[in-house]
Amino acid sequence: NNNDLVGFKIRHIFIFFNLCLTTSAIMLAWIQSIDERISSFLHLGHVEFCMWFFKGLELCGNGIVWLVICAVLYFQGLKTCALNLFNVIVLDLIVIGLCKALFRRSRPSYNSKMSIVVAVDNFSFPSGHCTRMAALSFVIAHILPFPLPQSIISSFHILSYSICISRVLMGRHYLFDVVVGTILGWGVGAVFLLYQSHLLDFTSKIVQFFAQYLSSFL
Repeated sequence: NNNDLVGFKIRHIFIFFNLCLTTSAIMLAWIQSIDERISSFLHLGHVEFCMWFFKGLELCGNGIVWLVICAVLYFQGLKTCALNLFNVIVLDLIVIGLCKALFRRSRPSYNSKMSIVVAVDNFSFPSGHCTRMAALSFVIAHILPFPLPQSIISSFHILSYSICISRVLMGRHYLFDVVVGTILGWGVGAVFLLYQSHLLDFTSKIVQFFAQYLSSFL
């Protein structure tokens, strides 16, 4: 009868989903194992002169550094550029914060001497430096009020992806963290370009509100 047929179908659907979940778990464990082996092989953290170079790249991709750059540009009169850059950084921080809090993947065991700014920095997946630099690389030609020479744009691309590669070489992240972080960065850049005018208008209003609020006390 129909009830038996429905029950039969439901049982098979549950069996199918259980099989999918089991297969996915096995595949994920296999990918994670390979990812950890490759990342460990690529790690150059024990080479001291490499670490100094990598730490320089790490600083270039630091979110706090880019927020300071936003402030400097704003007070130098490049307000539109500063707010656009700020919007990219904030989008990046939101995406990375949510992903790290959700997945909570531990950093490599050989990761050492890393300064933790916020709690989610303890987690590895995805790489915030990679997301940030890939997003900036994606939008750099669209956030400045003047055209950049192609040589400067190319140099920024090289810097951005050098930072991405260094995250594995210095042991901060696994390779998969870097790959996914870079792809997420392109996504953040695309979302920014899609809603650039709306985000700029929203941020400008917030800045004006706080400026008026602070001026009332001066």
